[in-house]
Amino acid sequence: MTAFTRELSRIPEGKKKITWKSINVFDSDTIAAVIGGLDLLVSTYQPGNAAKNFNDVVEQSIRNPETYVTAAKALLQALEQYPPEINRGGRRG
Repeated sequence: MTAFTRELSRIPEGKKKITWKSINVFDSDTIAAVIGGLDLLVSTYQPGNAAKNFNDVVEQSIRNPETYVTAAKALLQALEQYPPEINRGGRRG
């Protein structure tokens, strides 16, 4: 399993068995560079850091809801760089 984060330094000790990579969720080229070969891409993007301050995450989400749209557009643009048979769930090979 590969997981993506903004800051690799914040990965909890118990989560080291996962392959972690740092990306900017708003940059489609950065995303496209690391998603090749994945079978599934799931976004759990949220602004802020819920583990440290959940109320801040809720406040940021309400104050700036467009960040979700921006992140989703970047993910879709990154997926568009891959052949249709891959990014639409088709079998490879």
